Amino acid sequence: MVEATSESRGPKGVIQFKDLKRRDIKPITWPGTEKQLGLMLLTVGELQQSHFDARAWFAKQGQDVDLYSKTQLDLEEQYQMIFRMLIEADAKIANARVFHSVKEVRETLSPDERDWFIAQYHSVLVERAQLWDWPKDQDGF
Repeated sequence: MVEATSESRGPKGVIQFKDLKRRDIKPITWPGTEKQLGLMLLTVGELQQSHFDARAWFAKQGQDVDLYSKTQLDLEEQYQMIFRMLIEADAKIANARVFHSVKEVRETLSPDERDWFIAQYHSVLVERAQLWDWPKDQDGF
């Protein structure tokens, strides 16, 4: 759950959070170790930046994104996300990252670890989605 220290009503009653400083962080343990980490849900802007940075990295490598390289682009986007979502366990701010760079993520994680961190992220998304009272259509979706 996101907390804000101040809010105001904007146009048409939309809440605008002016001082958004804190986000919920799910504590996790690095697989096979006792290393405690924090997993933070990313903002829309951070997700977009992950995508843009993945494409830029691809271009820097001289790679075009096509049907054959799409999977590798998706994996690079996951590395970008992991770089942004993993923070020190005791951190209270988003920039207390575990990794210093996306390059360090690529050079440190095994494919299994990468997949595990992404699965943890998606499980938090599912948990969060259950908190919302989404209207259901007649089919129950």
